[in-house]
Amino acid sequence: MNKLKKFGVLLFKYLILFLILYFLIINNMEYFSKIKDYDILSINWLLIFLAVILQSFAFCFYGFLWYNLMSLFKMKLNLNESVYIWTKSQFAKYIPGMIWIAVGRVAMVNKYNFNKKMVSLTILLELILIGASMLVLGSLIWLFYSNLLYFILAFVFVLSMIILTVVFIPKLVKFIKPSDILKILILYFLNALIVGISFLMVFLAVNKLNLSSYFYVLSAFLISWVVGFVFIIAPNGIGIREASLVYLLKDTLAIPILIIIVFYSRLVWTLSEVVSFIFSKFFKMRYTRK
Repeated sequence: MNKLKKFGVLLFKYLILFLILYFLIINNMEYFSKIKDYDILSINWLLIFLAVILQSFAFCFYGFLWYNLMSLFKMKLNLNESVYIWTKSQFAKYIPGMIWIAVGRVAMVNKYNFNKKMVSLTILLELILIGASMLVLGSLIWLFYSNLLYFILAFVFVLSMIILTVVFIPKLVKFIKPSDILKILILYFLNALIVGISFLMVFLAVNKLNLSSYFYVLSAFLISWVVGFVFIIAPNGIGIREASLVYLLKDTLAIPILIIIVFYSRLVWTLSEVVSFIFSKFFKMRYTRK
């Protein structure tokens, strides 16, 4: 019976891996067919490499932030283990439905006997913080680029919301300190900026850009990321995110060039997920040996 159970678990793992690879390949083939005739030697591969490094750091940093959320709710998990679990769980988002990330992560921490509802709460809170930080930062950058007065008003509003959050959440949840809430909010905004800069590197690797347009491209990416994020049916927002990004930037570049940028952006994103997972696995194994 025990051997049968182990075989079932192993079979399930391979099934999940197959589904991830299937949806990943299927959803990227369309873009590959459109850019196959493009001269890859014209790409600035150093910028692509740096974008992968920066994006990989951002993914590992999200793992660190989840570790902080877990600690905030009195669930102590080793930092290396937290980052490893976070990066590993991200591969599940290539299967349609965001629920697989949560299911996978809850299953991976099950051995620590944490309250499953509390773990799920940290994942939900994380999704809200990632989406909100991307949307708010993207909107603020857009307003800064287009209308300074609206930017100031929006900035004051966002700052007020942050202050209210920092003040009132600790009153609702007694064991949470205002300084902890403020730190986590700032770090999520900082990481959203890092993710945006990584995309900007990909953009510049394919096509030159005037300095004055940096803010516009950065805000367009962050907002399109959120659009793909809310369409939970699409695997990892594939298709939705790219379509909205092309739409927002259609007046900046020709559509064929934008499709090439979108393809390499997706390539960098996927490679970064793999690299961040490998790094987290390495550090986890190193910690386990000690």
